Amino acid sequence: MEQQQANRGPTTTRDLVAVIFRQKWVILSIFMVTTLSVVMLNLRTPTTYEASGRVRVERGRKETTLQPNLRVLTWKEEISSELETVKSHPVAKEAQAILDQWYEEGNLSHPIRLNRLGVGAGVVGESNVLDISYTSQDASVCRPVTAAVIEAYSRYRRFLSEM
Repeated sequence: MEQQQANRGPTTTRDLVAVIFRQKWVILSIFMVTTLSVVMLNLRTPTTYEASGRVRVERGRKETTLQPNLRVLTWKEEISSELETVKSHPVAKEAQAILDQWYEEGNLSHPIRLNRLGVGAGVVGESNVLDISYTSQDASVCRPVTAAVIEAYSRYRRFLSEM
């Protein structure tokens, strides 16, 4: 076996091209199967749209109205609580009321139903800034719903700070 390879001499570009032409159907079929798979996956995957906005959160809360001391949690505890508050039922209920009010005032062309599963929230780096977003397959509802969720969250936070 070693003698046969030694007698052949060095491999040239011509040898490489000869192998490619001998195996052209294998190479072409792999290319076509891969291309068709990607096209089929893209056609079957629904398009989703997302709108987002940012809100800065003040840290610390008064414990009671009689004691003006601020209760400050750790950064992780406070931000985690705020992220869950954004996705909570009271904020979603208030956001839906805002959307209904905007429709009645004529600011929206059609009524919008908020889907709580589309509401997302994250933290920008290690800051006190929340990134609030809404994801939907209908592009026309993303911006108004995101604005309503941000407004509802702001109202909820103001309500808590006034208590």
